[in-house]
Amino acid sequence: MKGYGSMYTSDAEAVKAITKNVSAKTKKLLEQGDLKGALLEIAKTVENKKMKTIARGLAANIGTTSVSFDTDAGIKGRMPPQYASENTITHGVFFHGSNAIVLNKNVPTSIHLVMHEATHATVDISYHRNKNSVPAK
Repeated sequence: MKGYGSMYTSDAEAVKAITKNVSAKTKKLLEQGDLKGALLEIAKTVENKKMKTIARGLAANIGTTSVSFDTDAGIKGRMPPQYASENTITHGVFFHGSNAIVLNKNVPTSIHLVMHEATHATVDISYHRNKNSVPAK
């Protein structure tokens, strides 16, 4: 099967490419709050064609989503208590209400983490652009 294959299987090369940590330049862009720039840098540096395409798409649709870093405790302090488990470390969260991504400054920042949280943000943005979409109703 061509393309992305079954939605229930993973592309091992794509997975391998995004498990790497972001580059120093990407990390600096994130620390400066430049999420779009960080996603474009990921698109340049990630070693997988599919992930390059996805990162560019995320950058094109990320809008005004902010990005910042905080500690695990700081992130959990912003979360509803039922989601803030003390038995796990939170690597990152997208906060819908404030349109903000917060990444844990005490864990490595992987390409996967940034793209994962950016996906939450862009899906949220797409719902708000189309108030007639089923999820928005």
